[in-house]
Order: sequence, then structure tokens, then C-alpha cells
Amino acid sequence: MNKNVWTPAPTINSDQELWDILSHNRPRITNANNPPQFTGEWWNLFTNPFELDGMQTACERIFTAIKNQERIIVFGDFDSDGITSTVILTKAIAELGGLVSYRIPDRTNDNHGLKNYLFDEIASKQVSLVITCDCGINDNNEVAYAQSVGIDTIVTDHHTPKKESFPKAAVAVINPKLNPDYSEQEFSGSAVALKLVQALAETKYSTKREAAEFWKKFIEISAIGVVADCVELVGENRLITQLGLQNMNQSEWSGLKALLDTQTNAGEMNEETIGFFIAPHLNAASRIGDRLIAAQLFLGNPNNTQNIIRHLQELNQARKELTQNGLQESRLQIDKSQKCQILYADHWLPGILGLIASRISEQTGTPTIACTKKSDGSIGASCRSVPGVSIIKALHEPTVVQYLTFYGGHSGAAGFVCEESNFEALKTALQNYFNQCEFPPKTHQVEAWLPYELITETLITKIKTLAPFGEGNPNPILGVKNVFITEQKSLGQSNEHFQLNGLVNGTPIRFVSFFTPPHLKNIKLNTKYDILFYADTQYWQGQPQIKLQLVDAKSSN
Repeated sequence: MNKNVWTPAPTINSDQELWDILSHNRPRITNANNPPQFTGEWWNLFTNPFELDGMQTACERIFTAIKNQERIIVFGDFDSDGITSTVILTKAIAELGGLVSYRIPDRTNDNHGLKNYLFDEIASKQVSLVITCDCGINDNNEVAYAQSVGIDTIVTDHHTPKKESFPKAAVAVINPKLNPDYSEQEFSGSAVALKLVQALAETKYSTKREAAEFWKKFIEISAIGVVADCVELVGENRLITQLGLQNMNQSEWSGLKALLDTQTNAGEMNEETIGFFIAPHLNAASRIGDRLIAAQLFLGNPNNTQNIIRHLQELNQARKELTQNGLQESRLQIDKSQKCQILYADHWLPGILGLIASRISEQTGTPTIACTKKSDGSIGASCRSVPGVSIIKALHEPTVVQYLTFYGGHSGAAGFVCEESNFEALKTALQNYFNQCEFPPKTHQVEAWLPYELITETLITKIKTLAPFGEGNPNPILGVKNVFITEQKSLGQSNEHFQLNGLVNGTPIRFVSFFTPPHLKNIKLNTKYDILFYADTQYWQGQPQIKLQLVDAKSSN
């Protein structure tokens, strides 16, 4: 039985009715009918970077370092947001005359954030200024240590600061969450990096027009981080993504352009280009290979671009295969009697644990923890949860936290490390905790029910003016009633996707579903269903086709 909750929604009979509803439901999306362009004084669409605390001080320190030819290190993170943040700051400071290089921690050996031993290594190279991006906001001890070995630190980050670990020894800290009145609280790390480059350019050049010509090319790199990090796609994040996608069509970044040229059945450039093509290639480098390869796509020798792309493609393909194998092994471990799935294999790479946990959580509707043995013998885990159930709260529990040597994250995603000797006790404690939790049903925010004849390319084109879709601006969930199901068939190598064919008043209709939850595979033939879907277009041999992506289904009775 499908226990998912569908919110009430009106039945509409015209494109205009639907548009009125979608617009009303998105009060923060104000430019759908007038998308931003690189025309006129486009830079005035962006907020003043000097509204951010620490920005003026950061610019002064950076220009002092450039003038004195001090050695500068940009210190980032290994995910797509961290990589793009690193690229933005490294390239910009180099073009402004700085003696700059970059450091990205290793996912397996270093994990996230600053480390004292990494500062020792940096200090040995006579570096006097470190600029963090997408990290550092809660690394007080490490920033203080850097100061003790002669390194100034500028922190740029977007994560939530904690009072007890705020980096008080930093020369400057730039984070929108330190400015409660600042309009853009949900920047990605790459967006914060872009604001710093905007400020540096406006300090360097005499007019905003000249400054904008300098920082314009970094917008598309920032857009990759914005989409990949799943921050809210409203306000300036939306602006960055819209203009960034425009820039990608004629990118000045030879590596990015060459990567985009390898797409098959490429349609229009949109947020899915980033989320399902660019970001997976960048992330694959740190998941199972060398995270520096992803940065070198943008910062390396252009003569090596094709070799770098081939390497990223190989890593991404290997990542897919390792994830698929891990999912097959995971499904054999699923315990339907438990409210939390705890999965383990000592040969799983740490870089694929989050992918395994996400997929199994989606398919089972339960919090899922994927674990492996680390090189030092400890157990490392990546956790994903479901709406309404906090995974980080579970890790905070006294009965659980006593077994952990490290943990961190937020409500929906987290990670931890524990000693192997504590693993069985930890599993028991986690299962006991979740078995006592009440899980709210999954809720789908339905926007409208509409007759099948309204589902046209014209309507879909209009809907897509609301894009880019993501957090804060969801892809509209629409519904059609009384679909008579005639056929369903599995798709994909492991049958994890499927296609549903039916009739609406005698007219054929087709839906596709990706990583299909079990209850949708139990749809009965020759039965009428009400179906929720996303409306989109896909390209086949260069021609657009309507694609209806199945969200959920319930018997019409």
C-alpha cells in the first residue's frame, strides 16, 4: 500500500491557470519572464561584496601579499564545490599577479578541513598566507596553529559557524552566515569565493565595468559549485547559475569546454548538465582517484586537457561500476525488519559510501549507513536519512556517541569513524534508536492536476523558464488522473529503472522512473492510476521529445 502523502492541488484547464499557480508558489522567483543576460550593466544585478564582514580586510591582506610576492596557498575541499572554489581563487589571484598555488585534502587520508600537519607541510614551503574556501569556519585550533608557525589565514566558507570553534586567529573570516541581515544566507562555497574575486576586482580596477570583465569568467565555475552542493537556487545563487549556464555555451575555460564536447545526446545547457555530467566527473577524481586531477582540468596545462578528460572519464566509469557492484551487495544485506539499514563491506572504497547510502535510502525509505574498513583498521561510514528523521541527532545520542571517535554532518547526511572493536555495539545502539523513532510519511507537494492534452512542448518550455530547479525552487510536481496501465518494463543493467505505458481516454502516455522505489514496481496492469510526474524534454538524435518522469502513483479508486 502506498502511504505517501499527496498535498491537495487544484485541477486546471489552461496553461495560464497552471502558470498562475506555479508563480504564486514561488514568490522568490521574480525573473522567470525576464531572465538575466550579459547586457547593459549586468554586474549591478549582484550584491555588493563589501557588505560581507571581513571582505575589506581580506582584500587588503591579499593585495599586500601580491605586492610583496609572498607565497599564497588556496586551501579547498575535495568535492565539486570545494574544487570549483579552489579554481576560482587560485586562477583569479594568479591573474592579479599573486604567487599562488593550491592544496586540496585527500578524501581518504585527510578528510575535510584544515589539519596541523598540513600547515607544517605548507610552512615548510615558506608560505605566509593561506586562503581557505569551502572549509575552515570551525577550525579554530588549526588556524591558531597556523598563526604559531608564521602563516596568516583568511577563511572563506559557507557552513554554519559554531561559537566554540570559530577561527578567532584568522586575519579575516568571510561567511554570509556571520551577517544575519545579508540577503544571501545560503551561498555555496564557490559563491563565497566568487564574491571575494568580485571584491578583489572592484578594488583593483577603477570602474565596475572593468572589474566585471575580470570576474565574469568565474561565474560559470561558481555555478558548478552552486548546483553540485545543492544549496537553494534562489536569489544570487539562481543568478549565478543562470548566467553561468549562459557562459558555458561559449566557455573561455578550455578544459570545461572540451569536457562538455564529450557529451552524448547533449540538449540544452541546464542544471542537469552540471548535476549529472560535470559534477560526477569532478567528484569521481576524489572518490576513487586523485582529487587534483579535477582541479587540473581548469588550472593545468591546456596541452594535457585531453589526457585529463580521458582520465576523468575512466574514473567516472569506474565509479559507476564500483557503485553498482556495491548496490548489488547492499541489497542482499537489507533487513526489512529494521528501521535503519546498516551495510558493510571491507572492500568498499570510502568515496562510494555516500552514493550507496543515498540509493539504498531512496529505495527503502529508511535511514541508511554504508560502512567500510579504513586503511588504519577503523570503521568509516557515510549516512543518509529521510525527511523528518535526523541522522546527526541519532549520532548525538549518548548511547551512540560513546562508540564514535569522530562524527559530523547535518540532518540528512553525516559521517562517522569508530574503532572496529566498537562496531557491533554501535550497530545495536543505532538500530535501537531508530526502532523507537516515528517516521513521518513521505510528502509530495503536488502543484496541479491537468488534462493530458495540456502536456505539450509549449507548456514544458514555459515551465522551464522557472529553472534552474533545485533546493528552494523545486521542479513542479504535476498530476494526471485515471491512467489505464497497459505495460511496465524494467530498464537499466540491474533493472533499477522502469518504464510505464498507459492510456488516458484512449491516448497513449508513457512515464519513466529512475532508481524506482519498490512500491512503484507493484503497479498492476489493466488498472487505472492517478500519477504524479515531472514534465521535461529530452533530446534524441538532436530532436526534443516530451519526457514524463514518474514521481508516484496511487490507484484511482
